[in-house]
Amino acid sequence: MERCPECGKPLSKEMIDVNMCWNCGKILDETLLENPIEEVELEDSFEGEWEKEYADIILSTAPLVEGYRIVKQYGIVYGETVFRHGFLTSLSENIMNTIDSFKFSPGEMSGSMRLIERARDHAYEKMIKEAKGRGANAIIAVQTNNTFGADFMYLQLCGTAVYIMPEAEFEKVQF
Repeated sequence: MERCPECGKPLSKEMIDVNMCWNCGKILDETLLENPIEEVELEDSFEGEWEKEYADIILSTAPLVEGYRIVKQYGIVYGETVFRHGFLTSLSENIMNTIDSFKFSPGEMSGSMRLIERARDHAYEKMIKEAKGRGANAIIAVQTNNTFGADFMYLQLCGTAVYIMPEAEFEKVQF
């Protein structure tokens, strides 16, 4: 029977399957955390990409942007997504959540947070693309709505697409 290299206690088949000693919380094989399948999934995700690509658009939960005037409204824009756990994604997230639970301190579950962040980034990207396609340079009154199921997450973002101009410039323009 295999034993934990950290605490020396016997390892059950279940402990070996999840790559962790349940007695001391030691990760048995650190190389399994560097799963190449997981890296491919992360490269294909939308994490942070929209922030770089759409840095020229202003997002606000407020109905106005201080120091700017709304010149034109383009209507409501949406970013909706349904993210479903894939088998491998679900497995890696469960392992990460299990590891987090052995830390014995309050904190977020990193596996679940990754899913939420990917869904949020995807929804933002869709909403921003729609707004830019209409000619907007800002989205105001942004709101969010989400629903969680057993193996999925639905996220909806909506806001008002507008074209805004700094107040100083607005005063110079004659309409």
